[in-house]
Amino acid sequence: AFNGASFFTASDSAPSALPSGSNPRTMCLWYNLTAVTGNTVIQYGAGAAGNAFGPGVYPAFHEAYTYSYSVYANVVPTTNVWRHVCIVGTGTDLLVYINGALVAQGFSPSTNTVLSSLAVGKSNFQADFITGSLDEVRIYNRTRRAIDVAAVYTAGQ
Repeated sequence: AFNGASFFTASDSAPSALPSGSNPRTMCLWYNLTAVTGNTVIQYGAGAAGNAFGPGVYPAFHEAYTYSYSVYANVVPTTNVWRHVCIVGTGTDLLVYINGALVAQGFSPSTNTVLSSLAVGKSNFQADFITGSLDEVRIYNRTRRAIDVAAVYTAGQ
């Protein structure tokens, strides 16, 4: 659970097993926010164009980003409801799945994720904390197909 002001979890060093560079990756998680103020949910990488990876939740939309390059899903976040989000990075594209369904896809140039600390509950280089709970955070070193994302969502319901 995260309080929106100071609670978060971060690694002390760069987790070497996370997908980096332009290699494919998928990040999935469940969230239940009690407030939506515009925040990074979980992220790793550096604060330069193309060098970070993670999902964001804002009052009017969801986002998948590689820092400076984002794909926005025009799905309004809900509060006090568990929602499943997966973001997929193919190296050149970002895809956003919410509750097992593809809701946005777009080109993300210069994806070159740098391995630096992993932060859960906020950005690892900005103070934008989430308010609510996360569960079953998973980071895969491959591109998960739509059928795989739907299966993870269905299994967790």
